[in-house]
Amino acid sequence: MKAIRHVATLDYYDGPILFEARDRIGGHYLAVAIDAGTTEPRFAVVGVSPSMLVDFRSGAVDLQHVMVVSGAEDWYVARPRGTMDEFLLERQTTAIVDSVHLPTGTYKLDPPLGTPNLFDFATKELSQDAFICWLIAWSACDQDSELRHLGRHFVDALLRHKRDQGIPDYDGLVADVEVFRQKKNIDVLARVNSKFVVLIEDKTDSNPHGDQLTRYRQAILNGEIEGLGRVSEENLTSIYLKTGNQSRAMTRMIEEGKSRYRVFDRNDFLTVLDGYRGDNAIVVDFRRRLQSVERDTQSFRMWIKDGRRSWASWQGLYRELEERLFSTDHAPRWNGWDYVANRAGGFLGFWWQPSELPADCPAYLQLERAKLCFKLDAKKCPGKRSEVGRRWRGQISLHERVKPARVRPGNTMTLAELEDGWLRFRKDGVLDIDRTVASLREAERILVAAASP
Repeated sequence: MKAIRHVATLDYYDGPILFEARDRIGGHYLAVAIDAGTTEPRFAVVGVSPSMLVDFRSGAVDLQHVMVVSGAEDWYVARPRGTMDEFLLERQTTAIVDSVHLPTGTYKLDPPLGTPNLFDFATKELSQDAFICWLIAWSACDQDSELRHLGRHFVDALLRHKRDQGIPDYDGLVADVEVFRQKKNIDVLARVNSKFVVLIEDKTDSNPHGDQLTRYRQAILNGEIEGLGRVSEENLTSIYLKTGNQSRAMTRMIEEGKSRYRVFDRNDFLTVLDGYRGDNAIVVDFRRRLQSVERDTQSFRMWIKDGRRSWASWQGLYRELEERLFSTDHAPRWNGWDYVANRAGGFLGFWWQPSELPADCPAYLQLERAKLCFKLDAKKCPGKRSEVGRRWRGQISLHERVKPARVRPGNTMTLAELEDGWLRFRKDGVLDIDRTVASLREAERILVAAASP
């Protein structure tokens, strides 16, 4: 049976959905996902000429055209051969034009791969502030209909709760807009239709600090912004716009806290930008940048056992764990994830305390990337910390999967580690999320059992 090897991923969402491949004699192939989200993903594959591949990669022809022309005589369904590096091809007898697996629409790689992106260089929050201001300003400009439509779509997305609540004088249309930037340290302010004010606290990767969110709202409500005047609660919308990754616990804190901001995240922004059909280079580059961050974040789904793991992919996995590990019926007492500084340079940590533990219990679990640690918050320990730590370590270490750690006195103490780690992989070497979550639930049971010997 003919086999091909993966060469380059051209598009990715929850795994490779389009990639280039070669056979053992150097022939070129293009593979598009049929059911990439299943346990054993499959791909529709056609052999392509070098010139056709160049045309597709440059955006000159669409995917359906490539598949129909290149698959007119032969096309295949591919399955992974152990890992996602090599695939076995099964020749199909049905014409590709009659197949349900023929891609629909006019999907193109646009712009060409490798094209320099402005926002790969303009990575600061001030650059993102500028793009947001520019896009809002286009909502009231008639010189480019596609940009005007995109700007209005963006403003409407920010104000959608006003429309949904039936607030008078807002029907989703933008008649005029004023944009203010860095007033009283507020990233972006916009007044829509001479009445509705949108406050945007713009973040890429950082988190809110101090009481800044509350202060910004109060400054607007008190009429402290020059050129804006006093604004009523009814007419103020506070947006926390985050294009980087953050924990779901942080999102809840922002939306449910006293500052009353609504989180507008990267996927919300991409939903707006995906509706753009124009070719403005600034919009296209910004969209490509966010798509790249999202692909990197979701790439944990295709981790292989000994492969490279980016910072963003760890963040993506941690977000997935928040959703899969915790639920209404299995909510933690507390949880979160973020960068943890230490002398070795720090790590991205994920911590939580199972709700089955007593409220005053000092023990909790912490992931330090591939390592799972049983931890103790020494500040909550009565008596001598080292004695309490050794007692907990003794109870936890009764389990055969646990490796005791040397207890070092401090504000937090590592008691033990899960000896065989917590990440689980399928037979083909790809991360198995279901078994990984099951491994974490087992660690919870070990900790809860140690609390009630």
